[in-house]
Amino acid sequence: MGLDLFSALGFALVDTEGAAVLTVTAPWQQQRPTLFKGLGCLTSFMHQPLIDHSITLIIQPLRRIPLALREGVSAELQRLLSAGIIKPVDASPWVSNLVVATKKSGALRICVDFRRVNNAVIPDKYPLPTTEELTAQFYASTVFSKLDLREGYLQVPLHADSRNLTAFVTHEGVFRYTRMPFGLSSAPSCFQKVMTTVLAGIPGVVIYLDDIVVHGPTADIHNECLNKVFDALAKHDLTLNAKKSLFAVPVIEFVGFKLSEQGISPLQSNVEAIQSIPEPTSPGQVASFLGMTGYYLKFHLRYSNTTAPLRQLLRKDEPWVWTQECTEAVHNLKAQLTSPPILLHFSTSCKTMVTCDASATAIGAVHSQEQNGVERPIAFASRALSPTEQRYSVVEREALACVWSCERWHLYLYGRPFTLRTDHHALVALLATSDTGHRPLRLHRWYDRLRQYNYKLQFTPGRENVVADLLSRSVLVQGTTDDVNHPETDIIQLLHTPLQSIVSLQELKTASGQDPIQLRTYIREGWPAQ
Repeated sequence: MGLDLFSALGFALVDTEGAAVLTVTAPWQQQRPTLFKGLGCLTSFMHQPLIDHSITLIIQPLRRIPLALREGVSAELQRLLSAGIIKPVDASPWVSNLVVATKKSGALRICVDFRRVNNAVIPDKYPLPTTEELTAQFYASTVFSKLDLREGYLQVPLHADSRNLTAFVTHEGVFRYTRMPFGLSSAPSCFQKVMTTVLAGIPGVVIYLDDIVVHGPTADIHNECLNKVFDALAKHDLTLNAKKSLFAVPVIEFVGFKLSEQGISPLQSNVEAIQSIPEPTSPGQVASFLGMTGYYLKFHLRYSNTTAPLRQLLRKDEPWVWTQECTEAVHNLKAQLTSPPILLHFSTSCKTMVTCDASATAIGAVHSQEQNGVERPIAFASRALSPTEQRYSVVEREALACVWSCERWHLYLYGRPFTLRTDHHALVALLATSDTGHRPLRLHRWYDRLRQYNYKLQFTPGRENVVADLLSRSVLVQGTTDDVNHPETDIIQLLHTPLQSIVSLQELKTASGQDPIQLRTYIREGWPAQ
């Protein structure tokens, strides 16, 4: 039954979440039947991982498979043999064990435990994109397709000299792969490199391993990009899994997020999984729980306040005492995830703002943009101050917030003009000019770090800086080593700083004594609220 008949009969097409699927003008599966049939085999590349030959060869003994699973395992082995993915061998210098997993459908998936082999494999250093890089390319897109390569890794042929690495033993004998198997440590980066090369130059394409997202601001532009992707895949003899692919839909799931025209939000299934986690009973379970919720950190405004009792349990010398506060923290954290904000897609052309603030113990920032005349957030961020940083003066903590937030969002900010907001008026004069004046040495160093950015510093009164102020007082304790002062850096900076720009101790004492305000108090405690 075709899409034209569906439309004639008045049927509505929806995706897995019930969102309407846009009308598709071209039945791609009918036009390109070979693209959705069988397992492809890349013709332009063959994987040959580098090996550390100093590692001792390992031949593992057979790990017996339960009798109840043997029939299913035998059937899967026969399928792989028929497809030419594996071949039997009499012997191999490397032999690993089989691992059997059950798919959601109930069918068996056989994998190989390559942990011992991976000790000898030198990993491919081709970089995998981060989630920020992957989700920063969807501004103004309204139509999305998500393509799934059929058994992606197995479409890459394995060099004959590397096949013994993949040998594994079963109740039916020893086999080895002729294609690049899942579990080999060099496989992910290799596959990312292959797909990036195959689809290079095609606009509106985002690639993460065997998932390909095609997007566009209109259906026509989307379809044009999609056809170019199909042409490139067909040229290299790669095939798609139609059952796991989505075509021309308004909402897709990608790398743990839900993407739509409105923006980005957490994946509902992941939120439900977090909500179903039972109350932790050990420090390890607490760390795991915080790791899962921390993946969606940029959606949280009060993450640290909520998780403070849980983080207390992770301290090395802290005894395990589960309190009512811990129970409330778990409950509140789950509740916060039920209605997270929808964050905007980053635009390379819209006005960009970074709003910073600092408290006595933390710094926080909001990355936002003005899109369609309305300013909305792109991301939230905060971190704790180290004990040394907590002893900084107020102006230094505010300056640190500016430096850290710019470097935190370097991916978005570098090479683009943006407005840097602070609620500390004196900081505008200190960081908005290259004139050294009587600027402290630490601020000299931070100013040098900010010079790489094209920013305009703007004073924003505290009453208008509510969100960043909240973040600085609701901090997630992240690593603070990036901003720890290194004596070598200070010495080098001192040697290159004009002597006349350094404030002497006597000048500082004299100026402080003559200051009409209580500088010695306010420099430690900040300007009074009243």
